[in-house]
Amino acid sequence: MKLAKKFWLYSVLILMIGIMLGCNSDSKDKNANSEDSEIVDLNFVYTGDPSFRTAMDDVLSSFSDEYPNINIKAESATDGSYSEYLRTKEATGEAPDFFELIDAQEYIDSDKLAEIPDEIAELVKNPVIADDKPYVLPRDANALGYIYDKQFFEEHDLNQEPKTYQEFIELMQEVKDLGETPIAVGGQDVWHMGFWINHFLIQEVYSENPDWNAERNNGEVSWTDPGPKKAMQDLLDLFDSGVVSENWISTPDNQLAALVTSGKAVGFFSGPWMFNQLQEADPDFEVGYMPIYNDDGELNMFTGGAGSGWAISKETEDDEEKMEAITTFLEYFYSEETYAGFLETMGTLPQSVEEITYDADPAQEKLIDSFNNAETTIPPINEMLGDNQIPSSFRDWFYKTVQEWILDDVDLDQELPKLDEEWDRLQD
Repeated sequence: MKLAKKFWLYSVLILMIGIMLGCNSDSKDKNANSEDSEIVDLNFVYTGDPSFRTAMDDVLSSFSDEYPNINIKAESATDGSYSEYLRTKEATGEAPDFFELIDAQEYIDSDKLAEIPDEIAELVKNPVIADDKPYVLPRDANALGYIYDKQFFEEHDLNQEPKTYQEFIELMQEVKDLGETPIAVGGQDVWHMGFWINHFLIQEVYSENPDWNAERNNGEVSWTDPGPKKAMQDLLDLFDSGVVSENWISTPDNQLAALVTSGKAVGFFSGPWMFNQLQEADPDFEVGYMPIYNDDGELNMFTGGAGSGWAISKETEDDEEKMEAITTFLEYFYSEETYAGFLETMGTLPQSVEEITYDADPAQEKLIDSFNNAETTIPPINEMLGDNQIPSSFRDWFYKTVQEWILDDVDLDQELPKLDEEWDRLQD
């Protein structure tokens, strides 16, 4: 009996030692990234309003904790033109290893992108494909609308369900008559101008002809045609109506949340990433969301994200260590827990193949319902690809030109032909 008992004790001891050694071995394997492997440095650049920076800070911080051997030097470009910012980085020899890309076709055509590994491309629904190869992974999807102070609307018994564009304008006039600024615009950031510009183009041009850009590239249509002319006239009329903030040209996008929560404006036209910004500025703020219909009561929504996202520099594709590290990060980004947290912070819609769920407030639920029931969902002018890709640099020039139109009270009949001229010049 004593011998058997001793043998049993020795067996248990050996088993425990084996388990401990196994655990230690697993721990070493798990931590090999940090202790036994060389540090891999990656340069990463992305756009970013405050919500996006917050969301990416969370992702990058948790990734660093889990993969300490991968050192991501992240840089968020928030002011001016992101496209110009990237071009400057390239010109100064500081091109990032991987980055957020908003001009996919331009970079594909100029052979500046590495092919996305198949195991990563398979994680998303709509990778940007060229010659049957994936080059860009959409980070998320979004849809825009009028985001406003819901409590203000309820206190003044204002209509929160305008069903035509005319009803929306009348509603904005009611807000103005109450002595408030109905619509704040962050025009200091040129990309913000694209929100209203694209909204009107979608209503009058792209919802009727999704291939308008391709036809413009072929010289078959013109900016002087009735559709584009009405879109631009509606835009000028909006800014001329007095419902837009007077200092819009000097207001950066990142001040919009503070303007609304402080009562200096009632709302703005933007995307769901602003929901959290508003509630961070004032935890008691109640966010309202309404889609903006066209003149006929149809809902053609401005949506973004399909033609932009994460890309890898061509210069990085021959560096196996960097490619493996980037693959690890992208797998981590689209993993269920990480991606759900990112989407919840942003308030945006998933692009992953795997179904992602997260808590949504009433404003977000209304946005999702509007998106799902829209007549059409259409990307902005610069996210259209293939034959519908616009000439390089046209977008930023166009947005700045529209700003000048608003400030100078121009005659569109004289100005619209200049859009055709610049389009053709850049195309050539």
